[in-house]
Amino acid sequence: MSRSITITLAAACLVSACSQFTTNDAERSLLRAAADQQADAYIECVRRESRSYSGSNSDAAFIYTAVADRCSADIDLYRESATEYYLSKVIMTEAPVEAEVEDLERRARSVIAEQMINAAPAPASAAVAPAAAAAAVPAAIATRPASSPAGNWQGDQRVYLDCMVEQAKRYASLQESAETIAEVAENNCRAYLGGAGAQSLAAEGRARVLSTVFDARVGQ
Repeated sequence: MSRSITITLAAACLVSACSQFTTNDAERSLLRAAADQQADAYIECVRRESRSYSGSNSDAAFIYTAVADRCSADIDLYRESATEYYLSKVIMTEAPVEAEVEDLERRARSVIAEQMINAAPAPASAAVAPAAAAAAVPAAIATRPASSPAGNWQGDQRVYLDCMVEQAKRYASLQESAETIAEVAENNCRAYLGGAGAQSLAAEGRARVLSTVFDARVGQ
């Protein structure tokens, strides 16, 4: 490594370290709030821009790709805000910032998927519950005994899996793709996803949604 690059890196580390030492908890909270506010602005942009696709047969991932460029300024501002927040805590900000950006993009796809499902007409053979009842489903699941798991999942993890399956059953009769239903289920059940093994639990939950939807449609 050349001497000039070494000096540049050292200077960058020094600036970052100074930022950590000079930022108090109140200022850090304001930085976090600013990043969260910018995240909400991005989600609102995606929600607004995707409305023109209401009633289309496109899946949520395709629509997200189509509207993402229109909201690129908002996500760029979010990345900057998140970087400022993490500079007050750590020296290396790239990994945590990109993890937050990926989570925000998943949240945006879930918003699109939920809009598509809410816009879908109810099938003649079944009525769709009102939005308020759908929103209450995860809370109801959390208060009831979890069903026996197929694997070695713990109590809190089974609550998440039960929530995912319940959402799959609720929307399986609609004409949306299984992947779109999985996006909505992930969004509605995200409050119960966390702790050790969250990534494996999320993958298991998504697999159960797809399996439940496919089984329901094969049996029709």
